[in-house]
Amino acid sequence: RRPGIRRIFVIQILLRLFYALMVIYTPLYLLDLGFSPTKIGIIFSLMIIPFVVLSYPLGHYADKRWGEKELLIAGFLVTALATSAIAFIDSTQLLIWAVVLITTRIGAATVEIMNEIYFFKHIEEDDTDTLGAFRMLRPVGYILAPFIGIVVLYIADMRFIFFILSLFLLVGVYVSALLRDTK
Repeated sequence: RRPGIRRIFVIQILLRLFYALMVIYTPLYLLDLGFSPTKIGIIFSLMIIPFVVLSYPLGHYADKRWGEKELLIAGFLVTALATSAIAFIDSTQLLIWAVVLITTRIGAATVEIMNEIYFFKHIEEDDTDTLGAFRMLRPVGYILAPFIGIVVLYIADMRFIFFILSLFLLVGVYVSALLRDTK
């Protein structure tokens, strides 16, 4: 009944799909390229820093300057572009991979934070069913991801998964653009 909430649900599913596909296939792809588990651990440790560093500043800017809608669009664009770049990188330089994967997480952190802010600005205290449904969407991406991975791996190699994922993320740009601005 509420299009804004429905769109936020779609954004939540797309974000969880991103997380699931990246968690499953990025380590496999990096191992396939020849990275050691130690180097992968270093890269993965670095790539989660944006979630800690960006929460407060992005929340502040969403409230004071840009708004959730604009930051959602920007977050999806950054995530989609960085994710699609993975499909074209065959380097084994740790720094290149760290930069690309940190960039994907800068976008994802932005989407996650703005998604939460927008959602909580549009529900009331008696919307417990809506809140429960929103929280239950988290596993949906993890259910869909293996099926998407199987289909893609059946017709192409692993790097194509990242390109397909970036197309899903571009759907998030479209859905975000349809949101009613809160400013």
